[in-house]
Amino acid sequence: MNDVTLSHNQAEQGGGLYNHFGAFINRATFNNNRASQDGGGLFNDDVLSLTNVTFSANSADQGGGGIYNVGSIALLNGTLYQNSAETAGGIYAEANSEFTLKYSILQNNGGNCSGENASQGYNVVSDATCNLDGPEDRSETDAQLSDLADHGGFAQTHVPAAGSPAVDIGGTDCAFSDQRGVLRAVDADKNGSLACDSGAVEVVSAGYIGFSQNTYMVNEADGQVVLQVGRWGGDQAVGVGYATRDVSALGGRDYGRSSGNLSWGAGNTGTQTISVPILNDVYEEGDEILEVFLSLPTGGAGLLLDSYKAQVTILANDPGGPKEPKGGVYLPLILR
Repeated sequence: MNDVTLSHNQAEQGGGLYNHFGAFINRATFNNNRASQDGGGLFNDDVLSLTNVTFSANSADQGGGGIYNVGSIALLNGTLYQNSAETAGGIYAEANSEFTLKYSILQNNGGNCSGENASQGYNVVSDATCNLDGPEDRSETDAQLSDLADHGGFAQTHVPAAGSPAVDIGGTDCAFSDQRGVLRAVDADKNGSLACDSGAVEVVSAGYIGFSQNTYMVNEADGQVVLQVGRWGGDQAVGVGYATRDVSALGGRDYGRSSGNLSWGAGNTGTQTISVPILNDVYEEGDEILEVFLSLPTGGAGLLLDSYKAQVTILANDPGGPKEPKGGVYLPLILR
């Protein structure tokens, strides 16, 4: 289940959602749900993976204002903020259940944790109830979260302030992107090192970089394709790397493999270009595809899922030619 908001629902257990089957939930917000018993936002009694999720202002009359667990939950890059319950406003995990926390924020839930949980590191929690013992864990720490609002993406989120201890907390094994579709990691503190943030949102401090369009078409005889890369939301000095990748077109046979870096100086908000050579062969073949993707942004810039890569289609122009060889090494035959 991707890109959902569960809001203002009610039930005895699992006000927002009751999970009774194995499930994967990604980029979801649970907001203002209520349970008259347990699990204001979510009640789980099976296997559940939660990635890039926000639990905000959910409530339960008994346990687990945000989450009540009797099964197995893996929480990666989650944010639980201002949920409430009689016992454990954040997470209630029953004995013999399994609950792992990684790169997650639990703040001001009126008792963030109760019961069985295991830290895998990089969590920021406002009290000491979660018994954190993983790398870079921070208990009794204020993550400096914003109010729930539209900060981009499908659902509303809480964003850490630029100086929050959750920003660039360390490590690079977080979720691939955040709840809004921002690729992790971002060098938000501009210290020259990419590091993941805790929570559902990856902070961007210098705007975004991306392709101006996602698809390009080029004739095989044109010799090259030129792709445009723009930036928006900032004017600081930033940069990004790029590289080509085979799909059905083969680098060195159908196009020239390309990689490099683009950079913008402070105040420069113009468009940059990437040129990829297209090789004109004599073989009869169908249209072929390659990708060009951006990576490793610098200076606090971010990349987005919907604009960090572009697809190039090479239109064939050799009807009636010899069949293209597939795989292996081909040498010319010389008769003496």
